[in-house]
Amino acid sequence: MKIAVKVIALAGVLLLFGSDAALAHPFRCTSAITSNFNGTAIAGGDFVWFNGVVKVSGLSASPATIFVTHATITFSANGKTYLLPVPDSEITFSTSTTLATTNFEVLSKEIGSPLGWDTDLPFAGLAGNDFLAALTFRVPASGLPGGIKNAIWQATFSSGTSGLTGRRQQS
Repeated sequence: MKIAVKVIALAGVLLLFGSDAALAHPFRCTSAITSNFNGTAIAGGDFVWFNGVVKVSGLSASPATIFVTHATITFSANGKTYLLPVPDSEITFSTSTTLATTNFEVLSKEIGSPLGWDTDLPFAGLAGNDFLAALTFRVPASGLPGGIKNAIWQATFSSGTSGLTGRRQQS
């Protein structure tokens, strides 16, 4: 069986701000980004790998964790709207981390998800395209046309650390 993988890179802009809600992660926001597929049709049975990256600013010497939850990717093709749930993510920046790692595994109890992307990153030496989250999507038998417009990746970002901001990275 032939498996082709198309990579769709999307990244979110996040601004973590105070909320009146009593949450474990008081600094939160929901953010979305819109992007387009390239002009190449994708055959039925192939896979699309959606991935997002982010550059985080406002980090201090203290460890900081960003939780990415309730993420979805929405797009329309061939008269059908697709709403794809993206696994949650837990991204931790720490001075004790010397090697960037990402695993798909059980997340902390704080996030409430049984499985998701667990990423540990050092404070220094990163290019700014830090892994946010990803999803594999099997293309339906009818395939997808090239040039799909307005694919939306939306997620809720939260942290116990104030003053963090993130911006979209081109990839």
